Amino acid sequence: MSAPPITVRRPEPSDVEPLADVHLRCWQETYTGQLPDAFLGDTAWESRRRTWQAIMANQRHDMFPWVAEADDHIIGFSMAAHPQDEDDVRDVQLFMLYVLKKFHGTGAGQELLDASLGNQPSQLWMAKDNPRARRFYEKNGFEPDGAERIDSSSNGLQTIRMVR
Repeated sequence: MSAPPITVRRPEPSDVEPLADVHLRCWQETYTGQLPDAFLGDTAWESRRRTWQAIMANQRHDMFPWVAEADDHIIGFSMAAHPQDEDDVRDVQLFMLYVLKKFHGTGAGQELLDASLGNQPSQLWMAKDNPRARRFYEKNGFEPDGAERIDSSSNGLQTIRMVR
């Protein structure tokens, strides 16, 4: 059976709750065993919903969210924006790119990355212990630049910066 066609589009206000669902499921699939249950359990859904409400309410022209759909269901999302840290090395940063595990290998992640960044020089922070994501980003021209930090928003996840 072949994968359904993937559509990439801008999110709409009505997507907030489906995005919260997919966001939480992707975190559960990606970070179970790496993050405390508080970041992965049912109570975390409300936090993801508030995140997407804020993104949808923010009409800044430097935020670039996208969603990927298959069979009229959101299966992934991405967002790029101008970074906010003093030590940034690029003018654009990929802040999020997640696709449900069931849709890994379908091209959805690539379509989201292309929509978010095109081929422009950019940076991203990713979990240090995520070899699948690292291979994906390396395939797209990203390389670790040696910067590492603990992600305070996720209770201690070790991250690395990749740039292209």
